[in-house]
Amino acid sequence: MSGELAAELIRDLARAKDSLPAYDDTAVREIVDESIALSNKNREDISSTAMNQLIQDSADLNDVTPKERSTYTNVCLRAAGIERNKRCLIAYHMKRLEKIREIRWQGGPVIPDHLRSNLSASERTYSHKYNRALAKLMRGSGDLDFTQIQTPPKSLYVEVTCVEDVGDVELENGDRITLEKNSRYFLPRANVEPLVRQGLLKEIQRQV
Repeated sequence: MSGELAAELIRDLARAKDSLPAYDDTAVREIVDESIALSNKNREDISSTAMNQLIQDSADLNDVTPKERSTYTNVCLRAAGIERNKRCLIAYHMKRLEKIREIRWQGGPVIPDHLRSNLSASERTYSHKYNRALAKLMRGSGDLDFTQIQTPPKSLYVEVTCVEDVGDVELENGDRITLEKNSRYFLPRANVEPLVRQGLLKEIQRQV
């Protein structure tokens, strides 16, 4: 059934929820090829004068044969399938670009290797250009990092525990600190926010 592969592509992306699955180049190409085949078949069917008149609503329906009616129905079904494929491909690519932007805001400018390998070449180019555009915007706003704290903080400092060895980190005041696994730290929220979002640090919630 035409359009079914495109619908399955959308369902697979929806099942991924917050993750970003590998770009399905094979499915995308098959959907494009299917749309081209449907378009070519329609072009063949509407080449006759009678069919053109029927499509343009200028034909006398009493003169239309059952075969022409059947052909016309098939043309309409194929056209609907082409439109469905197009809408699904647009939705698939727009949703993936949205996820790429979310990764940038939540994890910083460097995409983790396990996610970067899931991007297509065009998506990696998009990510690079988006990073540059965002960096230019932040530089023009007094070097404010819009991605650091996206909700009003309750305090400027936060207590965290290190989930993995992070290594050397530079603080806002220029001091440097080495973050080691299973150690606790009381640090400026602006410094640790990206690492918390990446799962490298975990905020310790204090009981009130």
